[in-house]
Amino acid sequence: MIDFDTWWNSAAADEFRAQHEDMDGNAFRPVWDAAIQAAQQQAEPVGDERKAFETWAQSKNMHLAKGNCGWYISAPTHEAWQGWQACAAQSAQSCQRAGVAEGWCFYSADFSMNASNPANWGTVMLTRDDAGRKWWHALSDEEREKIDLFVSGRGTTFDAAMKSANEKAVIAAAPTPAAQGGDGHE
Repeated sequence: MIDFDTWWNSAAADEFRAQHEDMDGNAFRPVWDAAIQAAQQQAEPVGDERKAFETWAQSKNMHLAKGNCGWYISAPTHEAWQGWQACAAQSAQSCQRAGVAEGWCFYSADFSMNASNPANWGTVMLTRDDAGRKWWHALSDEEREKIDLFVSGRGTTFDAAMKSANEKAVIAAAPTPAAQGGDGHE
C-alpha cells in the first residue's frame, strides 16, 4: 500500500489538493492513517467505506448530519470524507495495478541508488492483498514465521525488480507440503 508522504507528494494527489486548497498534509494525515487502519482491519466489503469513515468520524466528534444531496453539512467532515474516499481509491488501485501477481499489491519501490548509477540495484516490495493480509494475520505465530506477508524483488530496472518480486509472490502463494500437513518427502 502506498504511504502517505509518497501519495501526498505525487501527481495523483494534485487533483485532491486543488479541490481542497484549505487542507494541508498535516490536517489530512490523520484521515489517511485512519482510512488505512480501517481498510486493514475491516472485514466488510469495500462498499462499506462510509460506515468505516463514520465510525472513525464519530470517534473524533465530527458532525455527521447530511444535506438532501447526501453530502455532509459540516465542511471539515465533508472534506475528511473526500480524503477518505481518495485514500480508499488509491488503496484499491495499488492492488489492481497491471503486472502484480494475483493476490498481491504493490507496496513500495526504491531506486534511489539506481538514480545516481543505473548499474545499482533497486527494489520493489509487494504485500498480500486485503484478503491475504487478513488471512495471514489470522495465522498462528508459528505459521507467520514460515509464510511471507511481504516479498521483494531486485533489479536494475523497475520491470526487472517487479518480475523478481512477482516470481517470489507466486512461490509464496503456492501451498507447501508442510502447509498441507506433509513433510515434503514421499
